[in-house]
Amino acid sequence: MTEIDNRLESIPRQRWQDTCERFLNRHRGWLVSISETPASAGADTEVEGQSERSTSEPQQRELVSGVALHNLVFAESDGAPELTFVLGDSGGSETSLSVQPQAIMLERQDHADAGIRFEQRDGNQVRVLFRVPAVPEALDGLTDHEL
Repeated sequence: MTEIDNRLESIPRQRWQDTCERFLNRHRGWLVSISETPASAGADTEVEGQSERSTSEPQQRELVSGVALHNLVFAESDGAPELTFVLGDSGGSETSLSVQPQAIMLERQDHADAGIRFEQRDGNQVRVLFRVPAVPEALDGLTDHEL
């Protein structure tokens, strides 16, 4: 999947909680991969006493791959939002991952949800992508935890 194939929809701050709840309701149990891209692109560095501007692309780091989305908890403390993903594998183990967003964008491909992207306060970007982008109504069946 290339960036050109996707369409990003920026979500206004006042709709973050509602969007996260809707996202979870539509995609609970779906397999996701989560990656993080650091904000280091274009950072200033000093080489032999001279300041240079780095033009290298930041390296994306995969955090989890092919795990089911179990929960997405939105919390806000002193005006600082935090989202916690609860994820699990087929072996029954769960893990959680938290992000502190300053921007949230839904990612779509061919009118189907492809995932969700978060720009964090530290400038890093966290991208949650589905294994297969699809319209939930087109899918058939339930996951084990939904039975």
